[in-house]
Amino acid sequence: MYTPDHFNEDRLDILHAVIENNNFGLLIAQVDGELVASHLPFLLDPARGPNGTLLVHMARANPQWPAFDGELAALAVFSGPHAYVSPNWYEPGKNNVPTWNYIAVHCSGTPVLMEDAGYTVGHLRRLVDL
Repeated sequence: MYTPDHFNEDRLDILHAVIENNNFGLLIAQVDGELVASHLPFLLDPARGPNGTLLVHMARANPQWPAFDGELAALAVFSGPHAYVSPNWYEPGKNNVPTWNYIAVHCSGTPVLMEDAGYTVGHLRRLVDL
């Protein structure tokens, strides 16, 4: 994602807050040579790993899950508030252009399947409690 330096956010607590407040994310991965995207509810375990760990449940009927072999990378995207910014909001006489103001967090990593039934039940209970 193109991010000018003056808009870049690298404080982990802020990034985690965006994910937790906008946890219905988009998981993108390559399956059989084609990009596949699934909209899914995520949970964040901020203490697991150096940047935290995203936890997600995906139905077995979803064609995306077999790609998660622990080797292929994936991208999770979380979108926050967004709004149009009119050039009229800036000082007149300047070469102002319209833009879009938004919050987005992109997380990349290598998904791993969790096959343990006890883990799955606990994860689903946490999702339902959201």
